Amino acid sequence: APQMASAKERPDRVLLRSASSLALAASRRAARATAPQMASAKERPDRVLLRSASSLALAASRRAAWATAPQMASAKERPDRVLLRSLYRDRQLERRYPPLAMADFTCESCGTTFSLPERVLDRYPGWTPRLCQSCRDEGGAASTTGATDGDPDTGVFTDGACAGNPGPGGWGAVYVVDGQIIDEAHGFDPDTTNNRMELFALIEGLKLVPDGTPVTVYSDSDLAVKTINEWASAWEERGWQRKRAGPDGSKVPKNLDLVKSAYRAYGDRPEVELVWIKGHANYTWNEYADALANKWRKD
Repeated sequence: APQMASAKERPDRVLLRSASSLALAASRRAARATAPQMASAKERPDRVLLRSASSLALAASRRAAWATAPQMASAKERPDRVLLRSLYRDRQLERRYPPLAMADFTCESCGTTFSLPERVLDRYPGWTPRLCQSCRDEGGAASTTGATDGDPDTGVFTDGACAGNPGPGGWGAVYVVDGQIIDEAHGFDPDTTNNRMELFALIEGLKLVPDGTPVTVYSDSDLAVKTINEWASAWEERGWQRKRAGPDGSKVPKNLDLVKSAYRAYGDRPEVELVWIKGHANYTWNEYADALANKWRKD
């Protein structure tokens, strides 16, 4: 509405009156050219046509209003005004509460896609969320069980890697005693994920140690360690289902085939301790396992 008749007048009414003025001018021009009959010899032809057009327009606006306006403020209120007020309020709400800008991420545990508002990410510059809400509810904070401040030189060190996630990837494991390599293994998968390679490395790494030999297995995958040490037992009790459905609507854990194999393998070896170690923190044999997991890139 270009002009306000009064500073206190509602803008929607000003706009309605402006539209009515334009319609009146148009109907007068059409009436002078086309009105074939006069309702009265003294009646102006534009008023005859205008009255007819107004009746049709009012009937149409009422039908539209009754069909679309969800509620009437008053039983006596004109439906066209109810519809106009409803549209006006919708526009005001859109201006006051604009749609949230969202950013998409992939959960490192279940592999599903989840979203967070960008205004949340702005509070923590440089932070990239790793887990969806369902996986966070399952696991909580990062594991510290068995983590060491020193540089361990005895144990089995495992790691997994993937280019693309999903994509080609590899795994590596090395068995070390007092800084001496007893055995090692590595492998490649042309179509896999990082989590699958971490789990596969844990399964294959355990095979390097003879049965009955006490040993500590180190993995820099907090998710893999928690899956075997904490979550898998509860999943098994529920028929291999999670407590809550993930973003994809499924309660079935991702990589269930490897989860079952790893959980049973470590359950059959009570002399083995599985612990988390921080990755890329200059731990000698963890870095060695990482090199084995990425050996497929050079080969």
